[in-house]
Amino acid sequence: MEEWIRPDSIKICGVRFSVEWNVDMPDCGKVDFKELKISIASCSSDSMQLDTLLHEVFHVLWYFYSCRKREGEERVVSTMASGLNCVFSANPRLIDYINKVHGG
Repeated sequence: MEEWIRPDSIKICGVRFSVEWNVDMPDCGKVDFKELKISIASCSSDSMQLDTLLHEVFHVLWYFYSCRKREGEERVVSTMASGLNCVFSANPRLIDYINKVHGG
């Protein structure tokens, strides 16, 4: 994968998070809300790193939309879909990266 296509930051709900790639850490990814940073470890494939980035984006959306563990599945799915739609519209390079990972 070409490094340049990976976004170095993404905007989520109007807040810009920096994205660090190939970080040496035990987990595949993590969010630092204090530093507004998403860290992605060196995973086995580009597809796995993309999956991890989207996973961390969902953590941010969960936090921003104040979801609770007891809320129903439909609420969670609707919230995540709306939030991800906002993320995609604010980050066209993220779409480029997704297309590149999947050969598009």
